[in-house]
Amino acid sequence: MMKKLLVGISSSILLMASTAHADPLKVESENIVLYGDVKLNQAKQTVEKMEVYRKLIMTLGGVKPTPDRKKLTIYAFDSDSGLSKFTGTRGIAGLYTQGYDGPIMLTPLADSKKQNSFTNQVALHEYSHHVLHGYMDTAYPRWYDEGHANYLSTFTMRDGTLMVGRAAAKHARGLMRGGPDWVDVEDVISAIRVYPFADKGSKRGLLLNQFYAQSWLYVHYLHSEKELSSRLGYYLELINSGEEPIKAFEEGFGITPQEFHEAARDYFEDDRFNVQQFQPKAEFMAVNMKSTRLSKAELNLQMALGQRSFVNKKTMNDYGKKLNVFEKKNGQTAESLAARATYFINAQDFDQAVLYSQAALSQDPDGIEPLRVMGDVYFHKSHDLKFEDLEDTEPRIFELNDDMKKSIQYFEAALLENDEDYTAVSHMMSIYGASDIPVTPVATYAAEVYEDVYWDSNSVSGTLDLSNILMKSGKTIRACEYFKTAKKQAETDPNRDKFSLYNRVKLMEPNFSGQCDLT
Repeated sequence: MMKKLLVGISSSILLMASTAHADPLKVESENIVLYGDVKLNQAKQTVEKMEVYRKLIMTLGGVKPTPDRKKLTIYAFDSDSGLSKFTGTRGIAGLYTQGYDGPIMLTPLADSKKQNSFTNQVALHEYSHHVLHGYMDTAYPRWYDEGHANYLSTFTMRDGTLMVGRAAAKHARGLMRGGPDWVDVEDVISAIRVYPFADKGSKRGLLLNQFYAQSWLYVHYLHSEKELSSRLGYYLELINSGEEPIKAFEEGFGITPQEFHEAARDYFEDDRFNVQQFQPKAEFMAVNMKSTRLSKAELNLQMALGQRSFVNKKTMNDYGKKLNVFEKKNGQTAESLAARATYFINAQDFDQAVLYSQAALSQDPDGIEPLRVMGDVYFHKSHDLKFEDLEDTEPRIFELNDDMKKSIQYFEAALLENDEDYTAVSHMMSIYGASDIPVTPVATYAAEVYEDVYWDSNSVSGTLDLSNILMKSGKTIRACEYFKTAKKQAETDPNRDKFSLYNRVKLMEPNFSGQCDLT
């Protein structure tokens, strides 16, 4: 819940040395590592601004800023086209996701003087997700998550003053009279775990633009009204317990969706947005950073490591070129060989993937990169081709074949090197959570790490995995709680007939009905 705050006396933003040209570089702070072939001053301004932004978000949320368990890696580009080439996806201005080695963000850099630019707001929007998901015990529903990030992303810092809550120009334009039709408020607030309008085909893009615009306005209005904002916590409790979206909204906020929509529309047309201003003390604004110039080859390897999460038919050639540039100067290393194994996993050439991952492991027998990629190779080798023949509505259930046994062996070894490794933990959750394979002590431990570090109640499949592992571990009470929540979420999902999640719940239900009260 947001709390208004004004801290101390003002201080000036640290002036950063600037360079006029782009360079392969790395900039690192307490919570962020940035890589890119970009201007040094822009890279440092970006890291500084995001560190201050992070402190402000956490302080507003009533949380004392503490270092992240895992630093966010930012892959920076000098243009939108560079970002599109990296992901193989056109029309995106920024992205946040979990990568192989932890959270990553992709963004074009905008000069700090262009604080109102859409690109700058997208970068802050994506970072909002990272910060909020990192310290929130309960998950936000999709509409609020996106609207809140849009609300926060209007953040500016100038001459020691921080501001949040200005009108987001792009979203405001979409709501003006004579603009696109507004979408139904119930379609917006029913977006809990997935984005709406999946069945609208070519119209979905335009409808999603309105979804983002109205989500921004709804959150802005909500936080301008003391009575409504004071009830946000109760609404989130209802949503995270699996309550039906409209009922949760009406009970949580004490107002019907239509009444809320009309009040928010009046708020927009009055054009009197509640803007919060803060003047923090000098220590709040201070950000320690270290910048390092990289060789072209070094940067290509780091960018390839980030691109592993986006290797597809459109990006494979670009991904391979990055590895070629690195290896031409430095030879084959354990990291580059493991990255090549990822290339062949995506090409479904598992024999080549095994050869490259084995070569990586021979160079670094205890290295986390070779161990996790060996696990990943055998994980995909065990079931990818089999799953290709399944319909979208058919659950993906794993079996303990020889390849899966090898996958488990390598992921267990990876967890010995890093007991919170995201790739190893998430794969162990899938293997034991979406199967009847008996749990091991390592699988039980991985579930504990997942629950403590990575679990997000918006991930219904992750919740089902967790409930299954807990049930197989004899932790019945917690298993039942998670399964009941996932069951409600799947049953109220408007897309339940299009994908496999609902059918997976029905497949698991007999194993839980005898030990859980599912009413």
